[in-house]
Amino acid sequence: MAKRGCGSFRVMNSKYIAPGRRSLGVGMRGGFSLVELLVVISIMVMLLSIAGSALMTPGSRSQAAGERLSSAVSLAAAHAAAKNRLVWVKIQPLDDIPTNLNVRFFHSLDGTNRQDSVKEFRRAVVLENIRVAADLPEFDKRPQTEEADRMKEGGTLVIKPTGELYMVGDREGYPMPEGGLRMFSEIGLQAVRGKSGIPNRKDIAALQLRGISANSSVFAP
Repeated sequence: MAKRGCGSFRVMNSKYIAPGRRSLGVGMRGGFSLVELLVVISIMVMLLSIAGSALMTPGSRSQAAGERLSSAVSLAAAHAAAKNRLVWVKIQPLDDIPTNLNVRFFHSLDGTNRQDSVKEFRRAVVLENIRVAADLPEFDKRPQTEEADRMKEGGTLVIKPTGELYMVGDREGYPMPEGGLRMFSEIGLQAVRGKSGIPNRKDIAALQLRGISANSSVFAP
């Protein structure tokens, strides 16, 4: 209770709170800390990623893998042009997990394929539960390229600084491009479950690579 008298102001049986300040009672908190917010956000991101993987169908997984590989090849081609170096993109099943594809990136320091000149220039990309499909069905949206080189179980792409792309097959080491330039090269990607997968045409996506420019497109049924 407040009383005014003789030009003075007196407060009785009350607590005075200065303007702009908050009073926190017992058991009350001023909000979440930054650490708590970061922990909650991390848990939410993890749960969303798990849920997204569980909800994806095999067909959508193969298409997503094709888009990742397409992006990786585009970055490798940009690196070859920017550094004026020969680039190899090696696509092989992992030794310990054959159902996962391992994509590695190498470049030549002097334009040759000598072992001491070739160096890995970026971290490998792993496509989980994906394998190379040797046979590609006909897709309604996929242009038919009868003369295209097709990857079998694995192989190597060679990209020149000029942007030309060659598929040189599943050979050891760092093979040099040879023969004529093909208009297209194709890689079939198939989603699998467990340690072995049964071929299913609906689970396949096709990555088409243009030989003259290393541009690529992904097609799915």
